[in-house]
Amino acid sequence: MKEEALQFPIELFPKAFQEIARDCETSGGFPVSFTASSMLLAVATAIGNSRSLSCPIGIASTCSLFMALLGGPGAVKTPSMAFAMQPLRERDDETLTEYASLLKEYRASLRSGELVEKPTPRQLITDDITIESLALVLTNNPNGVCVYNDELNGWFASFDKYRKGGGDVNRWLSLYSGQSYTINRKSTDDVIHVKHPFVCVLGSIQPEVLIRTFSGEMKENGMFQRILFVPNSSEDKPLIWSDNDDLPSTRDTDWKRFISRVLGYAEEYREYKFDKDAWAYLCSWQNSKEEELNADGDKSRVEIFRKSQIYAIRFCILFKVIHEIAGGKEPTDIVENIDSFRATELANYFFQASCCTYDYVTSGGYDDGASRFLLLYDQLPEVFTSRMALSLADVMRIPRSTLFYNLKKTVERKWVRQTGHGEYVKL
Repeated sequence: MKEEALQFPIELFPKAFQEIARDCETSGGFPVSFTASSMLLAVATAIGNSRSLSCPIGIASTCSLFMALLGGPGAVKTPSMAFAMQPLRERDDETLTEYASLLKEYRASLRSGELVEKPTPRQLITDDITIESLALVLTNNPNGVCVYNDELNGWFASFDKYRKGGGDVNRWLSLYSGQSYTINRKSTDDVIHVKHPFVCVLGSIQPEVLIRTFSGEMKENGMFQRILFVPNSSEDKPLIWSDNDDLPSTRDTDWKRFISRVLGYAEEYREYKFDKDAWAYLCSWQNSKEEELNADGDKSRVEIFRKSQIYAIRFCILFKVIHEIAGGKEPTDIVENIDSFRATELANYFFQASCCTYDYVTSGGYDDGASRFLLLYDQLPEVFTSRMALSLADVMRIPRSTLFYNLKKTVERKWVRQTGHGEYVKL
């Protein structure tokens, strides 16, 4: 009953997008999950505040993502992220080089008494993770930026580096939602106000750091649930480099061209709306999943899914833009049913990944799968509920993903019949 590796749903993306991610795996051993997820975040960064999606329930959303690639040393996390972010880095190289030149001219004008407008630094990526510095960056770049760090342990450690009482953590929780925030600088009496912050976060985290970071309050304050955890889809595959240069890959130029077109999209603001069928599909998915999780009585799953719902809305924006660009379609302001389908499928993937990650952290990294489930199964009565199984799993320190996976297998193998939501009888 060993759980199969969670596979990234690459088939939801356009063929050109798939080919780039798969070429990275074939030629360099980059896991598809790492590369495709990082590419998705690069697209979100390029879009920024230029797109929002209004929902009939009275909320509007942008497409910002907080993402962490999971894996130990040698998991090819860094190259996967670097490839996806390279076009944005190259754009920053151009704009910041121009800024340095203009700044030099501005300073010369101050000495000569000429009136020259002070230049503004434009950038898409920053590695500065302090709240005050980020506020300055966002003031100069209202469309938003990506906080990109190879290892996210520095990001987590920075939350309360200068403040006590959870101030910086609360700021990041608000940044996830795009809520305005104000910085009062005591040293200069300056006030920095960011009305519509857009921030993506990308980095990696190793298993030991993951457990250490989220073993206490951090797992319960809402930050864990806001992060899209990306498992290694190639964990059991050998890392093979390709020496086939008969057909030189065009992936680098293809990806750079794709991001350039997204940046072109971002020059114009558009507000999206759901068509009737697309919203109905999203509601049906949300309602059925919410009922299922509440019937199971697993609070941790419900909390994770509440953020998956929000991400599904954000994914609608991303899939709409990605497929419009890849298909050469005329831009519209309507999110269609196919966008909702793709978004919910991707949200399901990240929901499962977060649940597995939560269980891994809760169990301290210990999971021996089916053998421990069988011990639990033997202790269950002939008629039982998922709540009873969960209580016993918590006592036995069996991860909840392991419990529900194996419980599903017992139904498929006709050891157990499910008689209702969260209700079972042994056969």
